[in-house]
Amino acid sequence: MSTVLAFGTYNVRKHPRVGILIDELRKNGCNVEEINQPLLFSTAQRVEIPKKPWKVFGFGWNLLRLWKSLSEQVHAWMKKNGKPDAVLVDYMGHFDVLLARHVFKGVPIILDHLIFAGDTAKDCGARGSKVKLLKVLDRTAINTASLVVLDTKEHQAMLNPADQSMVIPVGATDECVSNKHDNTRDASIVFYGLHTPLQSVPVIAKAARNTC
Repeated sequence: MSTVLAFGTYNVRKHPRVGILIDELRKNGCNVEEINQPLLFSTAQRVEIPKKPWKVFGFGWNLLRLWKSLSEQVHAWMKKNGKPDAVLVDYMGHFDVLLARHVFKGVPIILDHLIFAGDTAKDCGARGSKVKLLKVLDRTAINTASLVVLDTKEHQAMLNPADQSMVIPVGATDECVSNKHDNTRDASIVFYGLHTPLQSVPVIAKAARNTC
């Protein structure tokens, strides 16, 4: 049985995609273990950094503190178990993938590159050198990974032809999905995601209201 180690500062409670990937890997016969130190830094705070660069210092300090703990846990884990067959670095892992490459030498690194930092910053109003810098961050993270996972073919098309990649659509946890269908109820729509401008909740709600 292959062992995949989910690694990094991901936060399953705020961004459940990693939990979904882990569950599905286990359902498909993989032994998945986790070394995780959640970074208590919201998506909104991360997206705000390009607009308020001085906030990167607080982000960096928290990240380095968690990296120290992660590195210690990795060394203890590998001393007991050896190297994993692969390492999964999840969503918002642009920095974590760099640490993963350093501590897991010779191990394939899978990066769930759900969003492009440069593209997201541009959507949020950033321009010029800030966007260029974040695009460099995107490219560095992608180059560091052995395999890049995207959520759509459109995102996959933003990679270079030589990049190793695959598409895994965004899913939902088992708790949010039911196979039961009650024909006595009116049609309902469940939004599963973050209430951020990028995910266009008001636009989705308006379209649903006009359709249903």
